[in-house]
Amino acid sequence: MIISKFSNFIHPYLSLGEASFYPTQYGCKNCGYLGKLHRHGYYYRNVITVFGTYKIKVLRVKCPSCKKTHALLPHFLVPYFQYSFYTILFLLFLNFVMDFSYSEIISHVKKYKSLCALNHSSLSRFHSRFISKFNEIKSFFANFTDIYPEVDLNNLGILIKYILSYERKNISFNTSYFDSMPSYFFSS
Repeated sequence: MIISKFSNFIHPYLSLGEASFYPTQYGCKNCGYLGKLHRHGYYYRNVITVFGTYKIKVLRVKCPSCKKTHALLPHFLVPYFQYSFYTILFLLFLNFVMDFSYSEIISHVKKYKSLCALNHSSLSRFHSRFISKFNEIKSFFANFTDIYPEVDLNNLGILIKYILSYERKNISFNTSYFDSMPSYFFSS
C-alpha cells in the first residue's frame, strides 16, 4: 500500500472518473527497486465523509522486480478505514479541541444532513487509536518537521492543531507520515 498526494480531494476525484490523475509511482518499499511501478488494475473502495458515502476507484501498481502489487491510495484515505482522513481529523478535532462528547459530535454531524452512520463505537475507536498513536505522531513532528510539540496525553488537542497547521501549508500530513514513519497513520 502506498499513500500518494493527489491534486484533488474526493469530489473532484470522483467527477474525473476514468480520467482521474494517478501520479506515476517510483520505488518499491518491498524490494527496494527504484524504477517505475506499472499499472496493474483497479478496485473499488467505499469512503465515508460527514457529507455522505462514496465509492471510488483505487489504482493498483506492480513492481517489475519482485512482482508485489501495491494499492495507490489517495492522500484523503486511511488504510483499512472507510472514513476519510479528513473526516477522522474533523471528528478528532471536535472531540479533543472542542471537547464535544460523542453524543454532541453525532448531533453536530447530523446538521450536515449526513448519510454516514456515525456511532459511539466508531468515535470511541478513533479516540483510542489516536491516543495509541500519540508518541509516534509526536515523534513524526519532532524528527521530520520544524515543529517540536510540547504536548502530553492530557492535552491532545494541541497535536490535532499541529496536524491541521501542517495541512494548511498544503502538505499532506497523511502522505508525509506514511513516507517518513515505519507505519501508516492510525495503524494498529
